[in-house]
Amino acid sequence: MQPSASSSGAIPLQGQPSEEQELKAAMDLLSAKDYASARAAFHALAAIVPQNRRYRALLCYARGRETMSTGRKDDAVLEFQRALPTLSESRDRERGDPRCPAQVPVVAVI
Repeated sequence: MQPSASSSGAIPLQGQPSEEQELKAAMDLLSAKDYASARAAFHALAAIVPQNRRYRALLCYARGRETMSTGRKDDAVLEFQRALPTLSESRDRERGDPRCPAQVPVVAVI
């Protein structure tokens, strides 16, 4: 059986996590409220697949949560505003909204 390519088109080397596994791990960190680690994980994903707008949006969201946890609400709002358009589009596309253009399938939306 051949390894499957991730959405970036790269085939992960044996023993290295796939892009989907990295995304799941980052989402798990976000769910666990480990915002600094989630931010670092999303930053790594965005660096590996820079054309993926969703990873950049999730990075903004994680930065927003991290910033909000330090009490800097105004800065957090700016990060959330950066993330919202892309995350909303991903959610709508996943729900089958006909107004959304077809693009790469979405793995999960927070």
